[in-house]
Order: sequence, then structure tokens, then C-alpha cells
Amino acid sequence: MKSSMLLLVCVTFLVIVSSPQNGVLADKLIGSCVWGAVDYTSNCNAECVRRGFKGGHCGSFANVNCWCET
Repeated sequence: MKSSMLLLVCVTFLVIVSSPQNGVLADKLIGSCVWGAVDYTSNCNAECVRRGFKGGHCGSFANVNCWCET
């Protein structure tokens, strides 16, 4: 039981550390890449460019968030 909890904690930590938004702390979260979610955008990159950013990408765990690159 203890080893499975430790494994779960380690995997969770690795997912958080490897998330794309942690690569550049200046990226700005503008919405969601998941259809039906609040602040959904169908084209994250185009929406970020429209707002004046360099570009954008879907990131975080399971690519659910739209991050604009500053």
C-alpha cells in the first residue's frame, strides 16, 4: 500500500514538473482547449495571435489549457 502511494505521488510530481506552462513562466492562461469548457477556444494559437501574443499552445496535464506565449 505504501509503495503504491509513493508511486502515485512521484508520477503526479513528474506530470506537474513536466507541464509545458512551467517551461516559460511568462505564458498567460487564456482559456481551455476542451470543447464545452468555460472559455473554450477552438484554435488556441490563432486566438493568442489575435490577442497580440506571439503564439499559443494547449498545455498542462492532458493538454486542457490554452497558454499564450509572451
